Amino acid sequence: MPDILANGADAHQALGCSRSRGTLPFQLSDNIKYGGLVEVPFGLTLRELLLDFGGGSRSNMPLKGVQVGGPLGAYLPESQFDTPIDYEAFTALVAMTPNPVRSALTHFASDFAGGFPKDLQR
Repeated sequence: MPDILANGADAHQALGCSRSRGTLPFQLSDNIKYGGLVEVPFGLTLRELLLDFGGGSRSNMPLKGVQVGGPLGAYLPESQFDTPIDYEAFTALVAMTPNPVRSALTHFASDFAGGFPKDLQR
């Protein structure tokens, strides 16, 4: 926000790529050397985010995968770390990436598509 106030909306919108304009905050945590909250422009790759901003793994072992989008997000293998961070690329990538939690919740929801059984209602 201070950047937008200092430099104006046009300068902020000039950051990013394609239809994904501006910046996006990320929480880097767990086995990351430099964890914390970072705000980066759209278009950066996951590899750049994890290595340049996060410093790689805290254990010094190669990063083999990353979870993006919180607990219901996707688990991405290292082979997808060069994906640019933008809405279009992630929508396409996450749509084809299975997530066991999301799959379980989808299955659970389909079991109760007609509503919860009376004995489970409050």
